[in-house]
Amino acid sequence: MTFLLFPIGLFPFIMCASALVFMSPSWPTTALSLVSSSRARARARARARSLVAPAQFKRVHPALLAAAASFCLLQLLTPLRHRLYGGNVLWHEQGMRFSWKVMVREKNGSITYIVESQRAHRTWYVSPHKYLTDRQERELSTQPDLVLQLAHRVRDDFHAQGHDDVTVRVEAIVSLNGRSAAPMIDPTVDLARIDDGLAKASWILPEPQGPPIHLRPAWSAARLASRSGS
Repeated sequence: MTFLLFPIGLFPFIMCASALVFMSPSWPTTALSLVSSSRARARARARARSLVAPAQFKRVHPALLAAAASFCLLQLLTPLRHRLYGGNVLWHEQGMRFSWKVMVREKNGSITYIVESQRAHRTWYVSPHKYLTDRQERELSTQPDLVLQLAHRVRDDFHAQGHDDVTVRVEAIVSLNGRSAAPMIDPTVDLARIDDGLAKASWILPEPQGPPIHLRPAWSAARLASRSGS
């Protein structure tokens, strides 16, 4: 039902699968026993494993402990890496992935690429729809790294057409969590010469300030109108 009501991708299915960890550890054995004639032998093996004395287990190798500790540390630090960039991660999205920020931002955007050739004295306006499906375009319009990737694709296509001197700029107007739309990417920067990396992206503009727009409910507006009329 969550998948049908909300456009959040595979998240509902992942959560359904993850819910199995709250069930009894023996549920796989129980499920298989419904279609298997070896139910009694499976229970016997389970009882035998539960009776093994702790002293019979071998000591864990220090290298395995170090690997497990490193894995746990990685799982802790990776979601927090966005703090190294400063600003609002919901806007610039550097370190957004794996950052425990699920369902905390709603963004809408409009993207137009501006390609210019000094040699040909021409300017082209390229829509992402030329390269992407509607769903892909919605995802790209609010994520700076994806905007940069498509800018490189546009640049390569114009190079293949013989326009090897083109600059690729972008007009990216984005709204975050109901705020007024604002430029997300510096429109003066040539994205064709920008390489994506781990450093802080100076070509991403600061997030807009101020609270979201407050919309008065329709029933409240109607009540105010009736009161003013009376």
